[in-house]
Amino acid sequence: MNTTKVEIHKRKVRLKNRQAVYYTLRWYTPSGRRCSQSLKGVTTTAEAKAAKLTKEAKLATGQELVERPDRMTVEDLIAYHLEVIQGEVGPRTALGYQHSAAHIKHAIGADRMIDKLSRADAGRLKTYLKTERKLRQATVDKVVNHLRAMLNVAVRDGKLARNPLLDMKTKGSPAKRARIYTLAEVRSMIDAAPSDWWRVYLRLAFSSGLREGELLNLKWEDIDGEAMEIRVQAKDGGTITHGGQSYPLLQWSAKSLTSYRTVPIPDDAVAMVNAYRDCSDGSPYLFLSLNRLKRIGAKTADGSWKVDAKLVNNLLRDFHRIHGAAGLGDPVGTIHDLRKSYGTHMASKLPMHTLQAFMGHANISTTAKFYCRVTKADEDKARAAMRDDKPDLRLVG
Repeated sequence: MNTTKVEIHKRKVRLKNRQAVYYTLRWYTPSGRRCSQSLKGVTTTAEAKAAKLTKEAKLATGQELVERPDRMTVEDLIAYHLEVIQGEVGPRTALGYQHSAAHIKHAIGADRMIDKLSRADAGRLKTYLKTERKLRQATVDKVVNHLRAMLNVAVRDGKLARNPLLDMKTKGSPAKRARIYTLAEVRSMIDAAPSDWWRVYLRLAFSSGLREGELLNLKWEDIDGEAMEIRVQAKDGGTITHGGQSYPLLQWSAKSLTSYRTVPIPDDAVAMVNAYRDCSDGSPYLFLSLNRLKRIGAKTADGSWKVDAKLVNNLLRDFHRIHGAAGLGDPVGTIHDLRKSYGTHMASKLPMHTLQAFMGHANISTTAKFYCRVTKADEDKARAAMRDDKPDLRLVG
């Protein structure tokens, strides 16, 4: 008589206004293959335990096969993965998986069985992306990593015995050196900025380290002037009425749960925001005017608004113009470099775990690896530390 042991796995997922709990049953076959079954409609641990006992009884009596074959095609894998990640990742991440899926199906074949995949298939995928699609190495790596992630989920859920790409390394591309701005350089850009919109945006970006999406979705209610802090929080969709006209409120969620946070800002930034609010056109957002909201609402209504559409047009182009007008020279940075500048400057003033919390990173290694850069001031300190005040200039030939 078969005595397969079934385990209960509980997973919590943060949705827009609540936290959902999902239960899964998992067990191993005699050959070592892991199987799983999602418990749809089960909301309590007691119900999950009852389902566990039922499953063990069916496996023991032969009502269900222990070695249940569960073969999937590449197309099945993609459809399954896109369903699984709903509610777990943001819309842009989901869109990225959809783009990768189109490449994967074209290069490997939608009907190819995933248990027959090998590194050779990954090689064909990379060749297709580089030679036919002419994509950059970073994009090639991203697509391959997406395929590996899909296969990992298939293994986790008992659809596949082993991920053939598990140990495969992507080539990677040289990281672009970040442009770390000093406070003096940011002041120069603020002085050179063509509008109050840009002056406030630059000051908050540098003094809070918020991501571009977090800044553009900021509402006035997210800024506590008395406490001198910004709250990064999810936004519900809906509508508002101003001057007899209706405008959309944009639904927004952060990159991850750790991205929801409170970040302190200096008093001069608070004063700048307060002065800027006096000039507001009535929009609930700092950086999205009523006209922009109206435009987004119209595009959403006619179906032309894309998931990856920019909330503000030509942001990087205008940033580069401000950089040039401030006379800062090369290298020309990006808007994200303002966030990296925040991380680099604060790293010398705060414990790393505190900086991690302020930046909204899930892992402290991300903060240390990507957001704490070596500055020119650091290089000067290194030279000074090793300088010999009484050098012996005589050389022995």
